[in-house]
Amino acid sequence: MSSRIHLKWAGVILAAIFVIGCSENSITEAEEETDVDSSPYDYVVPDLSEDMVIGYDQIVYVESEEMTIRFSRVIYDGRCPEGVLCIWEGQAEIEFTFGKPDGEEEVTVAVIRPGRDPCKEPEIYECCLGYKLYLLALDPYPVYNRDIDPEEYLTLIRVVYDEDCSLESD
Repeated sequence: MSSRIHLKWAGVILAAIFVIGCSENSITEAEEETDVDSSPYDYVVPDLSEDMVIGYDQIVYVESEEMTIRFSRVIYDGRCPEGVLCIWEGQAEIEFTFGKPDGEEEVTVAVIRPGRDPCKEPEIYECCLGYKLYLLALDPYPVYNRDIDPEEYLTLIRVVYDEDCSLESD
């Protein structure tokens, strides 16, 4: 196949991911093209208009906000694994670090529970540096008798500026 056809398919796949957004709440393994050598960030996005996929220990720089967002660590992943019958669906706790150029940093912990949809339940968010952080998805999903290497984790997040969050952090 020619590279033009590959580029067209890549564009179609990325467009589909953005259109699906909240309706699917899953993450595909689409990689954004970035020049890592020219930036200390793993990804640079122009603004907060799109949901973001961030891998474990990756840093995204949001140009319009002059802010970094880092998927710092997985604190706990206690979601009920596939292949197991659980009384409770469990949850996972993910730590994110937001940073500003002046050195201001704030850490927040977002929780995700299977069966709860932040897109349909807008009260599920965390405030950080004046922004609402919605943890929309966390992949991979646990499977019985299989450990997940932290490097495998990907998150799908939505970040929205919110004046009320600014007041909370003061």
